[in-house]
Formats: sequence, structure tokens, C-alpha cells
Amino acid sequence: MNNHQLVVIAATNRVEDIDEAMLRRFPIKVYVGVPNAMNREQLILRYLEGLENTLTESDLHHISEMAFGWSASDIEILAREAAMIPVREASICRTGKEIFIRPIEVGDFDRAHNVVILKTHEDPPHDTFGEK
Repeated sequence: MNNHQLVVIAATNRVEDIDEAMLRRFPIKVYVGVPNAMNREQLILRYLEGLENTLTESDLHHISEMAFGWSASDIEILAREAAMIPVREASICRTGKEIFIRPIEVGDFDRAHNVVILKTHEDPPHDTFGEK
């Protein structure tokens, strides 16, 4: 007699979009909260690793507060968008075909925030599992 068991693991950042009947079929739900302020700062630094920037501790705190309630994935999108702003503004140096790209600044995150909030957060982010 074979005794086979199947374990299904699912993950989402948008539990409010999942059908209630589907949710009932998962007897155990584990909520992994959004990053706290210190974790958000560490994520920002991680996503900018290897990229030239002028961010200070104060700037990191400002960006972290701006991303309050956001998932790590949302923060990655924010960092990626902020990193692209200097690339889009790149000016060609007069020393040949070399392109100068300025370092990432806190203002890039302010500008990126406006873009990301429109793309990813039609509604404000939720802090609790399944709360609308």
C-alpha cells in the first residue's frame, strides 16, 4: 500500500487578490511581514551594490521611510528605477565616445518613488495578511 503525500507551498504579495475558496484550501498560512526600517535600508544598499551613489545615512533613512509598508520586491523596483534616472540623463563627454553617468542621488529616489507608486500601488500597501 503506497502512502503518498503532496505538499503545496504558495507565495504572493497580493493575498487580497486570491479567491477566498482557494485560500480555504490552504490550512496553514504563514505571514511574512514587510521589512522594517533597518531591513529596508539594508535592501536599498544591497540593490545598489556596485553602483556609484552619493547616499548618506540620512538619505537612506529618508528612502526607507518613503518605502514604509513596501515589500522587498517593491523596494527593488524602486532602487532599479532610481538607478535608471542617471542613465537616462547621461551626457556624452567631450573626450571621445565615453559616456558619463553621474552617481545615484537621493533625488533620484524621490523621482522614482512617484513613478513606482503609480505603477505598483493603485491602493496603498497593506500591513496585515489579507486586510483590504
